[in-house]
Amino acid sequence: MKALFLVIFTLASSLGAFAEQCGRQAGGALCPGGLCCSQYGWCGNTDPYCGQGCQSQCGGSSGSGVASIISSSLFEQMLKHRNDAACPGKGFYTYTAFIAAANSFSGFGTTGDDAKRKREIAAFLAQTSHETTGGWPTAPDGPYAWGYCFVQEQNPPSDYCVASSQWPCAAGKKYYGRGPIQISYNYNYGPAGRAIGSDLLNNPDLVATDATISFKTALWFWMTPQSPKPSCHDVITGRWTPSNADQAAGRLPGYGVITNIINGGLECGKGYDARVADRIGFYKRYCDLLGVSYGDNLDCYNQRPFASTAGESWGTAWGFYGSSPWSPWLGGLPHRKLDPCWLGEVHLMATDEKLYPNTQSVAFGHETYPKTCLCDFYMHLIWSKGSFTAGRNPFLYNKHHLLPTPPPPPLLRRMKALLLVILTLFSSLGAFAEQCGKQAGGALCPGGLCCSQFGWCGNTDPYCGQGCQSQCAGSTPSPSTPSGGGSVASIISSSLFEQMLKHRNDAACPGKGFYTYTAFIAAANSFSGFGTTGDDATKKREIAAFLAQTSHETTGGWSTAPDGPYAWGYCFLQEQNPSSDYCVASSQWPCAAGKKYYGRGPIQISFNYNYGPAGRAIGSDLLNNPDLVATDATISFKTALWFWMTPQSPKPSCHDVITGRWTPSNADQAAGRLPGYGVITNIINGGLECGKGSDSRVADRIGFYKRYCDLLGVSYGDNLDCYNQRPFT
Repeated sequence: MKALFLVIFTLASSLGAFAEQCGRQAGGALCPGGLCCSQYGWCGNTDPYCGQGCQSQCGGSSGSGVASIISSSLFEQMLKHRNDAACPGKGFYTYTAFIAAANSFSGFGTTGDDAKRKREIAAFLAQTSHETTGGWPTAPDGPYAWGYCFVQEQNPPSDYCVASSQWPCAAGKKYYGRGPIQISYNYNYGPAGRAIGSDLLNNPDLVATDATISFKTALWFWMTPQSPKPSCHDVITGRWTPSNADQAAGRLPGYGVITNIINGGLECGKGYDARVADRIGFYKRYCDLLGVSYGDNLDCYNQRPFASTAGESWGTAWGFYGSSPWSPWLGGLPHRKLDPCWLGEVHLMATDEKLYPNTQSVAFGHETYPKTCLCDFYMHLIWSKGSFTAGRNPFLYNKHHLLPTPPPPPLLRRMKALLLVILTLFSSLGAFAEQCGKQAGGALCPGGLCCSQFGWCGNTDPYCGQGCQSQCAGSTPSPSTPSGGGSVASIISSSLFEQMLKHRNDAACPGKGFYTYTAFIAAANSFSGFGTTGDDATKKREIAAFLAQTSHETTGGWSTAPDGPYAWGYCFLQEQNPSSDYCVASSQWPCAAGKKYYGRGPIQISFNYNYGPAGRAIGSDLLNNPDLVATDATISFKTALWFWMTPQSPKPSCHDVITGRWTPSNADQAAGRLPGYGVITNIINGGLECGKGSDSRVADRIGFYKRYCDLLGVSYGDNLDCYNQRPFT
């Protein structure tokens, strides 16, 4: 009841104090713990949330994981030539990254019966294969075996930056097409990054350097409705019912509507179109490999495009655009003309200056194609025999983006959302489960919101003040810009990371090549407040402390090792010769058949009852896929950061201790537990190492910490050991 009154009081006192948490009202953010996102942007698990108007995760986590539908070998067969020597993206798009990303979007590939699940995976891979294809008509194994050949747009004509107070462009950053869906523009990188927990405004290259993040941006697009368009997910899983207007426009359930969602303004409603046929070709091949029927309404030849919510307006800035001349394309593969797009000497491009300064529309010859503000289309033009030719595979790129986040809903709509929450809370206190902290398995709030002592998300004092469990700095703008300011990458550069973990890639280290700087930064950016809370000294100490404790857990050093024992952190990846499967009977976190939960990753996370809540908090099914902690470096770092940021009553979080947010109780003081690095050792392994006088393991942890503080140029602080601290009970 105390939690109930807190929520009602806060909502009633200020409708703006508790911002909507998910969906289009929150930049496409997903609810934690797989909860449904209601039409008004709130998280819950009952019919008002999961029923009519539900925006995402509406099916919950039904069914088995995506990995049960598509194995590694089948993935290789479907995307057979993506790693061809001629493909610029060779080696980037991995099965592990796809599965990790898929597992972070509850409902994707797990909604409905087996046929629906297979069709969704086929449809997603087909549409994104078209966007990244390197095939041609006479290609080995056919044109539809060449999806995922490209990672990013070739020779982008601009930085794709549009003035935005909500999603401001970072200095020197460019937002051209990257990844499976070729996401572009700052106002898409921003909300996509917020939804998946990565700062893509400041680090757009992550979409082209971190395969898991890359897949996540495409899945964010796939799962997010773009009013009046439904989500691709809802269409392919049969959750979308066409309106009378949809039916009159020929938009009936089926794969064709997904093409309309993605690029209908240019491809749909014009009769036969080779691009639409190309998308269908990929889809049919993948359905055949998955052993599932195609369903109905595969094309959009006679479907009118979805109407723009912003209206139509043509600018007057007409002109020619030509990219740098190309030789026959990369690796000696031939390019081809796509007849419907071949118009002789030139293609003209129109710019809509009134509605979107950089939104491009296209005119082919004497025919002008209608523009929609919901998708952009960009063509690289290839110099060929003295005239411009429409590039294809890969020279044709479709630029997809959602409209910038609409203004806040009117007061009436906010009141409706308020009444919905209050009604649901009064009718059943259990219907709207707590969203974060110890009440939700350590889950973090979306958008960097504070987690109150009662497990609710918000950004005012009842949430961020006394008893706050996590993200207590209250960084509502984005997960990577808490009140402390700055980012982890501004504290520790790639070169400093290499210096600190100097011998982790030594030939003798089993984990060589695994722990990358990119993965560390991506994971750090997904935990708001980590390395960004307080002044510079506090930020540096937190990074030093985290890397020191995890270096001790993974060390390969010895007393006479080159450069000393404290230059050998992150040498090991997983427990050597585990003595058991670390499975403990649990109804909440049941062990998966044949899976083992021994120590993996920087913190050597172990036992099913840790893999379960850690996975739920970071959006990965680690109960069914514990090996992800040893195969996906970003996920691996995230499990360690989850442990670092999550309080374990009566223990505080390591984060709160090192940033000075923890105040010891009288019992703590009596037990010798005073603020400082030593308490973190007590949190992590106090039962074995603390309160016993001098201990070489404690000294080893301190040795790493001092080295890293020295490299970061920061003092150590007080109370470094736990020799005389009693362990937490």
